[in-house]
Amino acid sequence: MRWLSLEYLSEYLIDDTHSEGIRQSGSLTHWKLTLSNQSDARFERENIVITQEIEKSEEGDRFTWHETECEKLLKALRHQSDNKKMAYYVKPIFPPDYVGIISRPICWENCNEKLQRRKYETFGEIISDLRLIFSNAFKYNGRVKDSDPTSKLAYESAEYMSAKLEAAIQKLFLTAADRIEREVVEEIILSREAVIFQKAEEDRLRTEWQNERERARYGGDEPLKSTPLPSVKIIQRRPMRRDLDFDNPFTDQDDSYEQTEMNLLNKQKKRFEEQQKERREMHETTKNIGIRVYHNLFWRSQAIQWAKEMAPNYYLATQANNVDKSGSRKKDNDKILGPPIEASAISSALNNESRVGIKLQLVKPKTKRNKKRKRLFLD
Repeated sequence: MRWLSLEYLSEYLIDDTHSEGIRQSGSLTHWKLTLSNQSDARFERENIVITQEIEKSEEGDRFTWHETECEKLLKALRHQSDNKKMAYYVKPIFPPDYVGIISRPICWENCNEKLQRRKYETFGEIISDLRLIFSNAFKYNGRVKDSDPTSKLAYESAEYMSAKLEAAIQKLFLTAADRIEREVVEEIILSREAVIFQKAEEDRLRTEWQNERERARYGGDEPLKSTPLPSVKIIQRRPMRRDLDFDNPFTDQDDSYEQTEMNLLNKQKKRFEEQQKERREMHETTKNIGIRVYHNLFWRSQAIQWAKEMAPNYYLATQANNVDKSGSRKKDNDKILGPPIEASAISSALNNESRVGIKLQLVKPKTKRNKKRKRLFLD
């Protein structure tokens, strides 16, 4: 209301620029219709909008409301009644010496193409590009406007279109700042309602858990009577609109971003179900990993036990094979076999982590094929 009153009633504002005071900002209960307050309100809206990041859509899709406001700003310079004055600045047609004087040439089509390709990141970028169009015109045509009729006409056209651009920018600041601030308020309300709902849900779950503990302690099957918790009702209040003596043509009312109580509850329920599903999947994964590790350890212990039991038999078998008919061991095999192998040495070798396991593979015996001999017949 403060922003609208200071813009609509600009003809009745009191000139107090000679006096200095505290800059007004934020939500106020009362204000004066003065030029200083109007300047403070414009400065406040500009700070809100100028650094606001533009919510982008995919190239070729429908514009977001940020991009729609930028498009309105471009269309404000292309009214049919302004075609003659805007003709100098639409297409990138520059004189031969233009680049030598102007470091960054730009036109309306460059800005439009950049918007269509979703290259703008903030509102401030498109505003600075549009202002640069006419500042370049002032710089180039201001030198020879008194001697060249074409430069004088282009300079006057730039003055007219620059004033029109600034009026469109002020409209953008008013509508965009109002929309941004309303979204901030809605987010605060929704976050508070979510906290209230979460606290009520935690109280309900805590009561159920306490009842289950009491039933398990006394061995009873009937649920214990507990004092019911007071029900929490979430009410989303909409800002009241009072009847005004004037309408705001700059603001497009759009309540599509408002959320009801049912949407909030459905969102909380969906999030809770996803958490339960992820918890069950994690439990199953942990269980499978535990079973696999248990089986690996079990068969490893069985292998070590079997190796300990088979070590003496293996030693006796090797001793029997290395004894000749006269009952004496072979000298050559004594050098190779060495002293008898103990069971503890085999188990320690199996426990070695760097040990490479023995791979068994069944291979079919190769059958020899009788190759037919080639006979050479000599004439």
